[in-house]
Amino acid sequence: VENGVTPVSSSQHPFWCIPEPAIHYAYPKFIAVGESTPIVVYGNFHPGIIFECRFEGRIPSVTPARHMIDSSSLECISPAYSSPQSISLEIIGLVETVLLNVIDPVRVEATIPAVIFSGSDSIIIKGNNFIPGGMICSVQGKETVLEVINGTHAVCKSVAEAKPSSVALDIFFKDARQISDVTNITLYPTPLIETVSPTSGLVYGGTTLVVKGRNFRKLGRSFCAFGDIVVEANIHSSIHLSCVTPEIAAGNVPVKFSLDNGMTMIGNQSFSFVQPIVLHSVSPKTAVNGTDLFLTGKGFRRNVTIKCSFGNGHGDFSLAKVVSSTRASCPVVARTFGYIGLSVVTSDNMRISGAKAAEIYNHPLVAVTANKTLFGSDAGGQEIELLISSEADELLEHSAIGCLFGHRSVPATVTRSVVKCMTPPWEPQTPRNVTLTVNLNGMEFSKNVLNFEYIEAPRVTKIHPVYVSTSGGTHVVVSGVNLLPMGRVSCRFGNHQTYGYFDSTLISVACLTPSIDQREGEIYAYPLFLFLNGIWIDSEQKVYFHEPIHIESLAPRVISHSVESILVHGSGFSAVVPIHCQFNHSSWSTAVIISNKTAKCPLPMDKATVLTG
Repeated sequence: VENGVTPVSSSQHPFWCIPEPAIHYAYPKFIAVGESTPIVVYGNFHPGIIFECRFEGRIPSVTPARHMIDSSSLECISPAYSSPQSISLEIIGLVETVLLNVIDPVRVEATIPAVIFSGSDSIIIKGNNFIPGGMICSVQGKETVLEVINGTHAVCKSVAEAKPSSVALDIFFKDARQISDVTNITLYPTPLIETVSPTSGLVYGGTTLVVKGRNFRKLGRSFCAFGDIVVEANIHSSIHLSCVTPEIAAGNVPVKFSLDNGMTMIGNQSFSFVQPIVLHSVSPKTAVNGTDLFLTGKGFRRNVTIKCSFGNGHGDFSLAKVVSSTRASCPVVARTFGYIGLSVVTSDNMRISGAKAAEIYNHPLVAVTANKTLFGSDAGGQEIELLISSEADELLEHSAIGCLFGHRSVPATVTRSVVKCMTPPWEPQTPRNVTLTVNLNGMEFSKNVLNFEYIEAPRVTKIHPVYVSTSGGTHVVVSGVNLLPMGRVSCRFGNHQTYGYFDSTLISVACLTPSIDQREGEIYAYPLFLFLNGIWIDSEQKVYFHEPIHIESLAPRVISHSVESILVHGSGFSAVVPIHCQFNHSSWSTAVIISNKTAKCPLPMDKATVLTG
């Protein structure tokens, strides 16, 4: 078309419409010294066009380019260079060039260590020609960035591996994989921490930390790290290691472990450092199995397990119950008797401060007997005696001994294997026959059981005579209910205590009256008390003490039927005290008191008994 007018001529010819040839990038960017390396150049290249590659460097080289799969890439073969240098790659006919670097080959001399745990934080690689930036480390095909420290040292992170194995470690350039080197390392399964005990210990250190887990293996220095403080660890087996806590300030401290000189840190535990528990005293000193020992001190905590260990290494121990910061208790658990060692320790077997090796007396159960039938008044208050088979009398004399009547306990004393206690009152609506045992510190102490019977309270119904002489020596017979003494009998007339006894013939108690000072003509009334079975019983009756009666003369001494009475002269006569006149040991009459010195005895109605002698 010329000048926008009618075409002068027209024709059709085929042609290619293609992008303008250009270079985008090339791979690899690095060429190893001494190696002829294929370089792939990516860009826009028409298949029908022949391109040439020009490598400009100290020794320029021109080679024909080979078309790759499609029009987006060409392959240029570099010459082998004898020394490191920078070169440019030019596709003849195009404006762009690509900058390449010829470098010495990478060489790996050693890995430190050569044996590591799977997943170890780092493997130190020693070699040559490491270049920062763009280098890769591959373990079993799993790639990580190689951290280049300098030209001869780099660090690679390992990968997890389930079983011990020897694997290949490759290092290469990200932009030049052909420049590489390979070595072998041995991987072991990563250690796993399952339990750590105890979880607390004293700030002074010295607590043995027991660590259980899997895959424990020494691949270097083994240690436990308490925060920033490191202590040596001992590997006992593949599942057991231990270390000793350092001295450190009170508080919670993170704990980690390493078995390969710190390359791999395992565990995420916490350990609590605490101030020591101080023990002041342990009581009682004499006990039976099951008895609670009371611990007093300071610093007791409910989150710290405390053990009371008994004996000499027999493994007998019990756990203490913390009551407060100053009190705790633990039951006696021992297989031996007599004096046994006592140690109070925390769960990490560290002895509590102040708890020096102590002894308690672990007493076996005792046989209990009684010399007399055991019974007593419903009112209680009666002292009884029991015998026990003990070889530690002196210890028991200072111990908390009790008598257990049924379910009721009363305090007791012990002297030379004799237990004495007072009976408690009988409880109405309960059996009168109850079991009787002995306890020590509230625990069962007797291995056998006795019986105690409650009976109705002793009661006096009659005393005879009621009137007695102040000169004493009269046997007063006391009759009543349950007056059956088990031991000594005493009598008390007012405040005058005298001898008493049990008259088995009369089945009664008899009291011998005391001698009492008396004014002439006066009569004294005293209440009578009996001491039976350890208690005083009020008879609720009185005995009257009067002046002794003395007879000086009788008149008439010769009598006949006309005589009605006999006049008696003497002393001690009283209208208050009944006086009887007895004739021939058979007939009697009641005397009439005329004065303190005179009384009249009427003759009996049957005078014949009197007039015969």
